[in-house]
Amino acid sequence: MKYTDEKKIGITDLITRVMNADENNPSDVNNLTKGFCDSKLAKYELEFSTESILNFIDKNKATLRGVYLTRSTSGGIKKIWAEWQKITTICSKYSIETVALKTPANYGGGPELKTKKWKEQSKMLNAVVAKG
Repeated sequence: MKYTDEKKIGITDLITRVMNADENNPSDVNNLTKGFCDSKLAKYELEFSTESILNFIDKNKATLRGVYLTRSTSGGIKKIWAEWQKITTICSKYSIETVALKTPANYGGGPELKTKKWKEQSKMLNAVVAKG
């Protein structure tokens, strides 16, 4: 957390709660942990932190340099994509850069490759902001 504090990086989850999952149901536990994949989320009722995120963006619009979103779900989970759209819309309104990052899952190159790509995208954003 020291790095994020020093760099003034905030981290939050868009999904705050999975309301219709049963922690005593082995299928639900598997779907939401080691057997997780995006398509399995579609069957669950999700609670989002979108309003808190929007309020944070609005309050910090003068100093916020970028918003990075994971879980590329434009063609996947419509209810998550709808929440993303609310966030990207307010960012666009305030000319705040948004970047879609690949989720650092163990497939598709794994966390190490995804972290490298995140750093590259961050450097590009910093270059854009510096030119600003």
